[in-house]
Amino acid sequence: MDRYACDDKRKKRRFIVVLFLIILSAAVIVGTVLLSLGPDKSKPALEIDPSAGDWGMDYDFGEKHYKNGIQIPGRESIYIEKNKKNVKMNLLNPQDNKCYFYFKVILDDTAETIYESKACPPGQSIRNVTLTRPLAEGEYSAVIDISTVSLDGSTPLSGARTKLRLIAR
Repeated sequence: MDRYACDDKRKKRRFIVVLFLIILSAAVIVGTVLLSLGPDKSKPALEIDPSAGDWGMDYDFGEKHYKNGIQIPGRESIYIEKNKKNVKMNLLNPQDNKCYFYFKVILDDTAETIYESKACPPGQSIRNVTLTRPLAEGEYSAVIDISTVSLDGSTPLSGARTKLRLIAR
């Protein structure tokens, strides 16, 4: 066998080995990237609001208070204590709902969120609310923004915004 023929065979083998290593490295890199883009296992578990408690009363919602099969409680006004951050409020998730509620209380004129809850289960309400700041005596135009999530905590559902008067006295 000719010396040049052996060198050609060695070069071909080296080329094949190097090519194989490059393809293997690329596969490992692509696999690592795909795994890192997979489902987010670091997603925190659904956190129930610590002040959520049993509602224990009936509430007639009527036809107009349903949104996509979810009962949305509404009211014209809520009274709270003036100049206090820790106030009583009743933010209800009706018992027939098949979802968790998240509440935000937002002042209309400034778009300031003065309260945001954690998850409130069906049939429970949040009564003890800690505002971001105390409100002086007066009447405030406000919105309760309700966002909802499925009972397994994985699927956002429809939400609602209800306008009301927040009266600090």
